[in-house]
Order: sequence, then C-alpha cells, then structure tokens
Amino acid sequence: AGRSPTDTTEDSSEHTVDMAVVTVGTATEEGDPTGDALGAAIEATGHHVTVRERLRAEYDGVQQAVNTLVGRSDVDVVVTAGGVGITASDVTVEAVHPLFEKVLPGFGEVFRSLLFDEIGTGIVGVRTAAGVADGTPVFCLPADEEAAGVALDEIVTEEAPELVAQLN
Repeated sequence: AGRSPTDTTEDSSEHTVDMAVVTVGTATEEGDPTGDALGAAIEATGHHVTVRERLRAEYDGVQQAVNTLVGRSDVDVVVTAGGVGITASDVTVEAVHPLFEKVLPGFGEVFRSLLFDEIGTGIVGVRTAAGVADGTPVFCLPADEEAAGVALDEIVTEEAPELVAQLN
C-alpha cells in the first residue's frame, strides 16, 4: 500500500485496527442499513468495529461525537458516513474539519478517481474528508453504501494499519 521496496519495517497491513462507525442522518426507525453495511465491510477485512453511533445531521452533535471517539482507547480509526453532500443539512465535513491537526487530502483525490469510473462527472458533487484528530485517523464518507464501500475496500481498510502505526 504505497510503501517502498526498501522499507524494512514490519508490514503493518497485517495488523487489525479497531474502528468506530458513525452514521449521520441516514438511520431510520427501521434501522441503519448504511452503518450495517460499513460494519460488515470492515469486519470482512479482519478489522473490528468497536463502536457504532447513529446521529442526526447536526453540526454540534457530529463534532462532539467525533471529538469524543478520537479520545477513546478502544478506537484506532473513526469512519463517518453521511452528511457530506452539498445541501444545507450536509454538515459532517464542516463539523469534523476543525478537529483535524493534519489533513489527508490524498484520500479525497484517490476516492474521487476511483468513483469517477462509476459516476463520471457527477463526482464534482461528492465531498469527503480525511485527517488526523487527536492522533486518530478520521475518514468522512458518503452515505451511499456503494460509494462508501469503494472508499472502505480500496483505501481505508488498506491504509488504516499503516496510518495507525505511524501515529503510535
């Protein structure tokens, strides 16, 4: 996953990480299909979901939840899903961004390049964010299960162990 052939450190991609999954504005009384799908995708890669949260799309609530999660000892990575569109109620990116001490712009760049093959120029309306908050990687994904699955399968679960190793 982007490591040089001369890197002699232990391959951290074989390590599992504990992830928190936060769904924003997608849960209904019937359940949380986005959260269920993300949780299953994470577990299928051998990582663990240690916390699940369902939130309304409210700036303060999203910011507080993510801020609390990055401070927990049982959370190595936080993944949010939802609230990243362009409507007035889509506030996840705005709520989480001030928590970042480091921004990871490459995540959005790679994600959009992967998603372009599926949705074409519609990609201009897809917002994401990734960064490090309180020493913890945080990824903000769309609520769309397929798009979020691409981000998880192709980027997050592949790179999370290396990011966590670098931060520890």
